[in-house]
Amino acid sequence: MCLRWIQLAIIILLPLLTQAQEKYAIHIHSGMGLPSNTVYNLHQDQRGFIWIATEKGLCRFDGVRFTSFQCNSMSTKSGSYIKEDQHGTIWYSNFDGYLFSVHQEEMHPLNNKASQVLDFALIGDTLWVVSDSLNAYQIKTQKKLISKPIQESFTIYQQGDHFTISGIKKQTTYNVYNRQGEIVKSWIDPNWEIYKILEYQDANLFLKNKQDGIEVEWKINDEIKASFRFADNGQYTGAGLIGDTLWICTKKGLRLLDLKKQKTYSLMENEVCTYLIQDRQQNLWVSTLNGIYLFPARRQFQHHPLPSPITRLRSIQQQLYLYDNEGRITTLDTTTSRLNTIWQSSKHASIYTFLYANSPGTYQQVQSRRPQVGEYFAHQGREYLIMNSGVKNTAILNKKYLVSVTSTNVEMIDYSTTHPPDVWDSLCKVYQTRVEQRVFPYTSSFPTGRNRALAVDTLQQEFFSASGAGLWHFTPHGFDTILWQGQPVMASGLFIFKSKLFILLHSGQLLMRWQDGRMVALSETIRADDFKIIGTTLFWWTGRTIYWKEVSDIDSSTASNQFKSISIPYEFSEIVDVAYVKDQLFISTPYKLLIAGLNNMGLQNASKLPFYLLGLRNQNKTFQAGQEPVFESNPQDIQVSFAIPDYLYELNDLAYQMNEEPWKLLTPQTREISFASLAPGSYRIRFRLNGQIRPETLQFSVRKPFYQQFWFLGFVVCAASGLIYLWYRYRLQRQQKENALILEKANLEKDLRQSMLSSIKSQMNPHFLFNALNTIQSYIISEDKKNASAYLSKFSKLTRRILEMSEKESILLQEELDALLLYIELEKMRFDELHYFIEIAPNVQASAIRIPSMIIQPYVENAIKHGLMHRHGSRHLYLRFDVYENQLRIQIEDNGVGRKRSSELNAIRKQNHQSFSTDANLKRIELLNYEKNHIAVNYTDKMDTEGNPQGTLVTIQIPLNLTV
Repeated sequence: MCLRWIQLAIIILLPLLTQAQEKYAIHIHSGMGLPSNTVYNLHQDQRGFIWIATEKGLCRFDGVRFTSFQCNSMSTKSGSYIKEDQHGTIWYSNFDGYLFSVHQEEMHPLNNKASQVLDFALIGDTLWVVSDSLNAYQIKTQKKLISKPIQESFTIYQQGDHFTISGIKKQTTYNVYNRQGEIVKSWIDPNWEIYKILEYQDANLFLKNKQDGIEVEWKINDEIKASFRFADNGQYTGAGLIGDTLWICTKKGLRLLDLKKQKTYSLMENEVCTYLIQDRQQNLWVSTLNGIYLFPARRQFQHHPLPSPITRLRSIQQQLYLYDNEGRITTLDTTTSRLNTIWQSSKHASIYTFLYANSPGTYQQVQSRRPQVGEYFAHQGREYLIMNSGVKNTAILNKKYLVSVTSTNVEMIDYSTTHPPDVWDSLCKVYQTRVEQRVFPYTSSFPTGRNRALAVDTLQQEFFSASGAGLWHFTPHGFDTILWQGQPVMASGLFIFKSKLFILLHSGQLLMRWQDGRMVALSETIRADDFKIIGTTLFWWTGRTIYWKEVSDIDSSTASNQFKSISIPYEFSEIVDVAYVKDQLFISTPYKLLIAGLNNMGLQNASKLPFYLLGLRNQNKTFQAGQEPVFESNPQDIQVSFAIPDYLYELNDLAYQMNEEPWKLLTPQTREISFASLAPGSYRIRFRLNGQIRPETLQFSVRKPFYQQFWFLGFVVCAASGLIYLWYRYRLQRQQKENALILEKANLEKDLRQSMLSSIKSQMNPHFLFNALNTIQSYIISEDKKNASAYLSKFSKLTRRILEMSEKESILLQEELDALLLYIELEKMRFDELHYFIEIAPNVQASAIRIPSMIIQPYVENAIKHGLMHRHGSRHLYLRFDVYENQLRIQIEDNGVGRKRSSELNAIRKQNHQSFSTDANLKRIELLNYEKNHIAVNYTDKMDTEGNPQGTLVTIQIPLNLTV
């Protein structure tokens, strides 16, 4: 009811609102985010924000977001009066009479005394407050400047650079104070009727609250020029002047007085109105106890109530058709806003689409041949075919065939009466419809799966259908699926315009396909709910925003496709369908309401909206706009906040750019961007509004983590270098000590080995001498002078050689062989029947191979003395030399009694016998192997088949690269 009164007043008389001629008000309420529907006061600040005093405290509104302000010291959050000083600080008083200021997004208390006088005055740099006295504070420092005694007061209100205080003594007194706090004018109200005194031009307006209504006296120099009366006993809640209009808010509505025409009006009957302001765009805001009503100053949308929800729109020959979920087709007269129902389905089923023709008979034939397609009716010489619920879309292909897509297949229907030859005949004959061997002569069915959309190109004689199996392309030669980026195209909507196919994917992405098969995405960021082409313009919409662009202007480059757009009011959550008739945009919503948009949609995008950067923050700290903070590197999010005072939904293109990256689109309702875990570096953020790049930029940087800082890396390098140096120095000193110990130990061991070798050789040489002298002695005793002389001669040669070899660590193999021959011949003279054999392989170079001196002789001696000496009969000694696997292999073989029997005989003959030469040689080999040689000695006891000893085989292996 209140809206009807508002519309009536706007259309007929109200001068304040006649500029707008607006037929609707936007209701802003708690469902949209308003903290409370109980609103006491409104104020628009210098930047364009609307400040609202509600039952739940002070908040700021930018058209999208409500930002509440409070502080811990508030006795109560609810309050009323809101003002702004010359520095842009907002001042607010709560209902306990305490004042608070809002600066840089924070609220601070004034710490004034509580007072029943809630209003205050801001004049220049001074704040005037009434408590038990009149107090003046400096705004910047909040330091008290003046404190004057004053009589008991009940109100204060400001007009320009002075303010009025009404007090109570024996009668009501109104004193006007200048900016110095001096009384310059006074009025006395003996009847206590004056509610407020306002200045208008050179006169004063006295607002009086009479028992039978509200009276306004217009006085010039205390003479009444005019008097006006509202038959209303409602209580005043606020009053003020906007231009030549006096507004008075009461608990029973809004009262208006046109001072030029001297006429009164009443609006919003029975609505508790509390305050009224006019913003910079001349829009009117009325606060009530039921939210806020915003009356736009210029025409933006008109409302047309509809009989049912979920209404689809279609424009045919400048006529707007509406069809809905209740089986109703209606036309709208855009001039008179009258709806005319032209058809009502008897089934009351939802209508998804219909066909239209000016000449009768076109669709009557279709229904007679294929009644499952739809219902036929005619109206005012026009013919309509309403598609049944299973039919998703139907279109005329040519003068013979009609194409229909259903939830099961694609059908081509021959609807002609003459059946002329056609290019599609052969394909239709192949896929002629058959049901249980029955042929339907006028229908062909194509197995494409469950279909959703259809687009027909009558010029090129081709059509497309979208099904669950993909996008199908039909030509007279056949049909096949279309791929995009190597994948099937899953489409929910199709449309053809001048052989360009527009495809809406289930993901919301819109594609365009040229006739040659090229395809491009029209936008990488915008996702559409639906789309259509009206005339030569492509429309698509998502949520509450509609985008459009001329098809001829669409480029193959996705980045260059910038769309115009418009948004519907917030009270409508979504768009069902759109149509464009007589240069006017129509939008249907789910709320039984049709919205008629601007006649020229391009005008709205030219509107320049204010834009403010509020700052940025992370979880630890908040920074104001203009600062260039440095954030520590951590996984916390960084939020960028901004504000765009947009109350008439003029923001349609909102995007931001970080550094030189591509622009990223935001929804028009976005007022904060969150960046998660940004990499270290510097960042600059710019914004674009309605195609215009804003000059405001936000700059900040993210510090590298301490472990990537130069000082830390330098410290790590220095510390690592120091540790490496200390470790190297420690290791070097330790190695030097170890090397010194090793060298000292090696020298001692070398000296020890040399002394042991010398001692062994000095022990071995007398052993040879002792054995030889025994032999010579035996010859002398036996008076065998010849053998004694020969033995002595060979003994002397052997002795000389032994003396020569005893001074050497290693000798040539040939030298060892020469000494062995002398030794064996000496032993042969002692033993009868001793035969020896020496075999030297061809690969043995005796004159080049070096071996330890006298390494072989002890084993030859053992073979003779312990093996052959105890044998009776022929004694054989074999010496074999060959090279095998880079080693000199020496084999000493005898046919003696064996080692076991020899040990037994030696034990009998001499209990304390020890093989001195063998033991000494083993110690010598052990010492030589300490020098990393690998001299090996192996014994093999030869046995016959019955296990009797047959002699001994000694194998000596000496490396060719011997180290001595």
